[in-house]
Amino acid sequence: MIADYVYNTDGTASFTGRIDELLERMGASYVFDGAAKLTTGATLADYSSASAGWLEETRKVADQGYEYQSTLYQRSFEAYTRMTGVNLDEELSLMLELERSFQTSSKLISVVDTMFNALIGAIR
Repeated sequence: MIADYVYNTDGTASFTGRIDELLERMGASYVFDGAAKLTTGATLADYSSASAGWLEETRKVADQGYEYQSTLYQRSFEAYTRMTGVNLDEELSLMLELERSFQTSSKLISVVDTMFNALIGAIR
C-alpha cells in the first residue's frame, strides 16, 4: 500500500467522494505557466481545449509547409528536366532496351563461338 494514499481507508467498493472531489477540482481555475503561450488562468478543461487547438494549428502549419516544399520540389524538378532535355522514364526505358540487346548479342556470339569450335573440331 502506498504511504501517501489516504483515500478509501475502510476498503469500500466505491470512491464516490474522491471522484466528486476530482470533478470539482477539474472545474476550478488554475494558473498555468505562461511559457506554454496559452491562457495562464483557466480551468483544466479550457486549458486542455486551448492546448489541443494549439496542436491542431501547429499541425496545420507544418502540413502546409510540407505541401509547399513538395510542390516547390516538383516544379523545380520539372523545370530542370525541361531545361536539360532529359526524361528519366525514357532514359530508363532505353537503358533496359540496350541491356536486353546486349544480352541477346552476347548469347548469339556464344552460340557462334560454339559452332566454330565444333566446325574446327570436325575438320581436324
